[in-house]
Amino acid sequence: MPTASVDHKFWTCKYDRVFKSIMLGTNNYLFIKKVLNSLIGDVKIINEHPSEIKIDHVKNKNKFLDCILNCEGKVINIEVNTASSKTIKFRNFNYFASLLGNYMKIGDEYQQYQNYEYYQVNISYGLSKNKPIIGNYELYECKYNERYLKNVKIIEVNMDLLKTKWYEEGSKISKKYKYLLMQDLNLEELDKLIKETKGDKIIMAYKEAVARMNVPEGIMDDWDYEKESIWLDRALKAEYREEGLAEGLAEGLAKGRKEGRKEGHKNAQISFAKNLINKHMPLKFIQETTELSLKQIKQLMKEK
Repeated sequence: MPTASVDHKFWTCKYDRVFKSIMLGTNNYLFIKKVLNSLIGDVKIINEHPSEIKIDHVKNKNKFLDCILNCEGKVINIEVNTASSKTIKFRNFNYFASLLGNYMKIGDEYQQYQNYEYYQVNISYGLSKNKPIIGNYELYECKYNERYLKNVKIIEVNMDLLKTKWYEEGSKISKKYKYLLMQDLNLEELDKLIKETKGDKIIMAYKEAVARMNVPEGIMDDWDYEKESIWLDRALKAEYREEGLAEGLAEGLAKGRKEGRKEGHKNAQISFAKNLINKHMPLKFIQETTELSLKQIKQLMKEK
């Protein structure tokens, strides 16, 4: 088996490029089938659909999904989210809705595709620990709890919680979620998972594939992790700051006084600091984003 380098970050399927190379580019979709079987049930993949959604106006933004799979009786969109935010959720839902719209434009095949099942599977990191390991979402009528559409579903996998539960409960978790769990494990953790699952051959094959991605001459060598982290960091800070300042400004304007604006801004800082704490963001990140002191942030964590 290839030996991964110890001189750089270990790349797992948490990262889009690795996910696509391993899950979609090897063994006739073997790995992704196992992941989807644990979420949806039996899935027979026909082919991979082009990931760019067609646009119908020159001013519309190009839309690229991580993965679209045409299956027997199903269409599955898979998104790998390295962070969680309102913006990411809204973007994913928007793209999923656009995907549905494209299938409804196919003319003579309209009736056929209308009867398909449509899934968006979000493999997400950075979710709150209060979210379930697997969240299943559908469109319902609120009062009578009646499904609006029976064939459109969104599934969200809380990868951080899954890994935490595995560390706490061991084989109880690995037995149930082994193919979901393997996606974000390093080689040492994969060895532990293989042992717990009594030498599962799929996980052993996956381990070899992910090790190959991490050898010095592997595909990830030209990936600039520092730049990727900086871009994500800036995007998240901008989003959280915008949310917080908007809340502070609204409160300040309501009071109509300078003191009110200051108080509103302070409350906004505290509000979105709590939001970041709930998302398990690092202390340094929260301090830089909110401009609160470490002492204030730690106090908020105690009050949680």
